[in-house]
Amino acid sequence: MIVASAPMPAAAQCPPRLLLRANDAGAGPIEGAWWPRTADPMTELHEVIEAIGPVLGQLVRVGFDWAAVGSAFDALGAYRDPGGCVGGIMHLLGSRGTRIALLVVAADTEPTLAATHMRWAAGQPLPND
Repeated sequence: MIVASAPMPAAAQCPPRLLLRANDAGAGPIEGAWWPRTADPMTELHEVIEAIGPVLGQLVRVGFDWAAVGSAFDALGAYRDPGGCVGGIMHLLGSRGTRIALLVVAADTEPTLAATHMRWAAGQPLPND
């Protein structure tokens, strides 16, 4: 049995900054984006999994691909951060065979830029569209 003696980090007490692709947004290479509040995304992972539970079902596997972002943006000819990598891709597999891939935007990304990345990932119009 594990007993927590310290309070949860402040980041874990807030709802996750998560944006999922709407059903009418059409198919895309990923299903949305998550912008963690800290450089340690594990502090918020439980909240993210809980938030997407209705879509995913019970979580079977989670994996991260930190090298995928640059190639994904380039291959799609989509918005690319001139400053470099914005995070990575988190892959979630649910018990019903549902697969969800989320862009993980780096916690220290400037808010306007993070919002643009999240909108792209969720298939929403970008500010300049």
